[in-house]
Amino acid sequence: MKSNGISEKFANRYQVIEANGTLMISESRVALFDVMILHDEGDSIYEIAMTYNLTPLQVQTAVNYIEEHREILTPQLAEAIQHREERERYYRASRMKLWRRSLKNR
Repeated sequence: MKSNGISEKFANRYQVIEANGTLMISESRVALFDVMILHDEGDSIYEIAMTYNLTPLQVQTAVNYIEEHREILTPQLAEAIQHREERERYYRASRMKLWRRSLKNR
């Protein structure tokens, strides 16, 4: 018997879990939103698996979760992207400050 293209034997092997306030794919350090972005851009299950060093089953589990919860995830993705951009600006500014300080001390 198959469930969403996954054999019953392996259907529950991987899950989407919450870790540190972020939805992650179990047995990996990959965020669900990273898979969602690539999937929405048209990457195949196998391309995403290769990009993030996941099994196709892990990616399929994530895609199934995304499709089942898309209405809730879409606004969360926009918020996560904004948060990531803010964090990146902060760390770039911090790095620049340290770099300038190191130039002064030479």
